[in-house]
Amino acid sequence: MSANKSRSALLEAATALMNGSASPAVLLGKAGQTADTLIGKLVSRLQQPDYSFTDLLSEAAEAKKKFAEAGMPLKQLASHWSTLDRTVEECLERTLVAHEKFLGETLHGFCEFDPSGLITFANTRMLDWAPDCVGKELAGFFGKMAPEVTKAIGAHGKRRLHQLELATDAHRRSVLVEFGSIDAKGPTSGYALLVDMSELVDAEYKALEASPYGMLKLDAKYLVRYANRRALEYMERPVEEVLGHDPMEFVSDRKVRDEVILQRVKRSEGRGSEYSVEIARPKSRKTMHLRVTAVPSFNTAGKVSGVLTALQPIDHEIARADIAHLVATTTKYRDLFAGIIEVVARFIEFDWADLSLYTEKGDYAVSFCRFPETQPEYPIRWWPIASYFRRWIKGDCTWFDDMLVDWRKRPDAKAALAKTPEIARTISRDGRKALIALPIRSENRLVGALSFSSKRAKVYDESTLKILRDRLALEHAMLAIFNLREHDEQQFVAGLLQEISSAADHRDLAGTIVSQLAQYYKFQNVSIFKINALRGHFSLLAQKLGPDGGSAIPPEYTQRLDEGLLGLTLKRGKRVLMGNRNDKSVEARQFKQVAPEIVSELCIPITLRGRILWILNLEDKHENAFAAPEIKTIEDIVKQVESIVERLFQGLVLTQVLDVFPDGVVIASNRGGRILLCSDTAKEIFQRSKITPETSLKSCLSPADYGRAISERSSLPWQSTIKGAKGKKTPVLISKFILPEEYDHVVLRVQDVSELEWKTDAARLEAALAEAASIVRVPLSLVSSYVRQMKQIGDQATVDLADKAFRQLSRIELTYDRIFAAYGSGDPAHEQKTHINLGQLIEYVLQELPECDRGTIRLTKKVEGPLFVMGNSYRLLFAMESMLAYFLRSRGSATPISLEVNHSGKKHIGVVLAGSVLSVEPNGALEKLVEATRREIALGESVLRTIASEYAGKLVRQRLNDNQEKLSLQLKLVRH
Repeated sequence: MSANKSRSALLEAATALMNGSASPAVLLGKAGQTADTLIGKLVSRLQQPDYSFTDLLSEAAEAKKKFAEAGMPLKQLASHWSTLDRTVEECLERTLVAHEKFLGETLHGFCEFDPSGLITFANTRMLDWAPDCVGKELAGFFGKMAPEVTKAIGAHGKRRLHQLELATDAHRRSVLVEFGSIDAKGPTSGYALLVDMSELVDAEYKALEASPYGMLKLDAKYLVRYANRRALEYMERPVEEVLGHDPMEFVSDRKVRDEVILQRVKRSEGRGSEYSVEIARPKSRKTMHLRVTAVPSFNTAGKVSGVLTALQPIDHEIARADIAHLVATTTKYRDLFAGIIEVVARFIEFDWADLSLYTEKGDYAVSFCRFPETQPEYPIRWWPIASYFRRWIKGDCTWFDDMLVDWRKRPDAKAALAKTPEIARTISRDGRKALIALPIRSENRLVGALSFSSKRAKVYDESTLKILRDRLALEHAMLAIFNLREHDEQQFVAGLLQEISSAADHRDLAGTIVSQLAQYYKFQNVSIFKINALRGHFSLLAQKLGPDGGSAIPPEYTQRLDEGLLGLTLKRGKRVLMGNRNDKSVEARQFKQVAPEIVSELCIPITLRGRILWILNLEDKHENAFAAPEIKTIEDIVKQVESIVERLFQGLVLTQVLDVFPDGVVIASNRGGRILLCSDTAKEIFQRSKITPETSLKSCLSPADYGRAISERSSLPWQSTIKGAKGKKTPVLISKFILPEEYDHVVLRVQDVSELEWKTDAARLEAALAEAASIVRVPLSLVSSYVRQMKQIGDQATVDLADKAFRQLSRIELTYDRIFAAYGSGDPAHEQKTHINLGQLIEYVLQELPECDRGTIRLTKKVEGPLFVMGNSYRLLFAMESMLAYFLRSRGSATPISLEVNHSGKKHIGVVLAGSVLSVEPNGALEKLVEATRREIALGESVLRTIASEYAGKLVRQRLNDNQEKLSLQLKLVRH
């Protein structure tokens, strides 16, 4: 074959190789002589992973064999073989030079090692990292990771990348390493290719350090490979005690350790999760709760190679949950405070804690929850708040490094300390230094403060305030305590009012008040003084010492009406407060010492119908023991007490009046007929030893008598026979009286006619009982006036009975007069008068009538336009209702009651009512008594005349023919 043809064949073979249409073996078989293009392509092929020098030599030998079998001339055969040898040699030479050049210039480390692991060759980069590495064991350069390197060198399976740390004397660097064998067909040497990952690792570490949480990087065996600064702070350990250790060593709770083991199973499965652990902290000797967020790391083979763990402290979160649980489940505010303080103690240092309530003006504060509860009492109950302190508590820096020293630096605080030296004495006595206060606000108003103080100075700063305010959210929790305290006070007031409403008499009432107030507010002494106007002194009605005890007031103690704070209260007619007996105030100068330890005193009047009846006296050994919030509550209680006193005295007088008369008297409810009050004579007729609240008229009267008794209609007296509970039959005369509609009561007189001639005195007793039953509407003096009229009848028996009744009533009047004895001003209370549209008032009265009664009223003349009078709406309403009630309950026929308003442009306006009334047979004195009863009791004529005259008008009552009556109430017309 000529040289040109041989070169042409080689070029053809090279072209085919470039186009991928022939393998190296085919090309070598066609090669007749060496060619640069062919060699270049073979060298390029040798650099591919699926073709090696072994393959090239094998294929070259195979080509020689084929040339020999072709039977060509020996000279030609030698030429072909020489060409193949030169081609293989040149390919080998070019490949080795490129390989060595690559190894020398690459930025990665490369070394070769023998079967025992000793380094036999190292490139330039490897020598830069470890200059004396040749001849040394490769695994020794990887520290604690040496076993992993030894295992990787000996492995002949699928190759993978290893993330390791190359440790030399000068530096530690993170590297990504590939281990491989140079000859895979036997025990041969190997190589290691090291990629420097330091910059990437440094960037990762910077990111971990920038994290707001603690970060741990664990390897596949869960050993710590990296811990950022926050993680080390959480664990309170140096880095050398953390790296290379299992984090399980720091977990303090056995149950949590079990949880960590279960979590690691998830990590081995390639799953991340979140859980909580509790770690021990050696320096503070406390534990810390951490929320762990664990995410697995994967290697290039897709297997778990480690764990990236984020640690977030959740002690504050747990504390907030604990506080929320306390708020949701604790009903007593002192227990809630104690529970919250126990939680706060986990985070800040303190020796004392106080929760204070501020007055609405912010000038006084009282500590109502304290820790410890056994700490000495403060000498002042309500502390005055200096102007500087009010500004300080509203500012941003609400802590003192050393409170007394810092406070004395303020000019206005010096004056406050001089005015209240007890502040400095309390601080010095207890050894208090640092103080921090958390203001408590509700609806943008400062309602109180939570303060902590310590015996050590400079223990509080802005971070402490942030813990209290933001991380523990104590302001909301304290508001819950304030609400519970308010609810507790409301329950106390409700319970007290319920208890005093069932008081049997005034002494029972007074005793209940003082006992409950002393127990709840813990005042030293609570007492009630009554006013003896006839003898001119105060006398003790009831008293109770508080839980802390003290000096009791002697039971026989009296005090002149013009002495002490009691006398000052009587003179002023309103409450008197003394904050300190030594403050040289008017109250302090008037103060009369009884108990030696008393420092402050509060007197609140208890009135009855505009007159001071009793004085509630509260005393305490603390300065400023009383302030606005509690005073308001106590005064609200007193207002309720006054209404109860009113009812008690009304009931007392009513009972005494009824007991004067010898006949049976029963007061019962129209609805259901329940007996409310029953005289002893009535009990004898009914043959019952006692009347319970459940006793009904139905069980004491026949069905016919019962139905007639509870009817809303008026009725003349009727004769009947009552069969007692034991069978005794008593002939009786039953008289019925209906109280005003607002009372919804009926009064029955049950008279035993077998013992008393009823015809001569029935009218007298009817009038007397009606007078007693309507004690609320008509003054007691009307009863005495009526009895005086009875003495003029002429019948000796009646006169004797009247004398006895008059003597009894005189005694009752004396008791009643003592209550309303004139001490102080005797002028009636000022009445507030307003413009009243008389037309609207009449319309309201008619609308309020029952349907059955409304149909009996005929409005003869409609009111046109507004007609105004000047007066009190309640009193005018009372007058209108009284006039209507008189006609409705005394009707003698079915004739309608006419209502007319007279107005002809004059100065007065008249309301005229006309209708029939029950007739009474003419019988001398009896007719006079019935008429007096109607005038003064059923109608209350004198009261209506008084009302009319006060409003520049008059009342005219006329008796017409055929039992017809006419009432005209004339009032002065005013312009609005």
